[in-house]
Amino acid sequence: MTSAGNIEPEIKQTLEMLGITYTWIVVDPDFADTENFCRKYDYPMEKSGNTILVASKRGEKKYCACIVLATAKLDVNKKVKE
Repeated sequence: MTSAGNIEPEIKQTLEMLGITYTWIVVDPDFADTENFCRKYDYPMEKSGNTILVASKRGEKKYCACIVLATAKLDVNKKVKE
């Protein structure tokens, strides 16, 4: 995986390779918070999610995208370790 500064091309390539339909949205950083994003871009919280990319620390590098509904509360560190 590339550095976090230029990860977009690799993510797009992987989504296309997997045949996943997606919409790429360029978001103003001032509206990156979930609630602000939904209000600004007119997305309902019930149909929105937060994605966290996680990388393994030991052994072969593995990556996982964790997606949680915007309406859900989650202790990310605890759940990802499980």
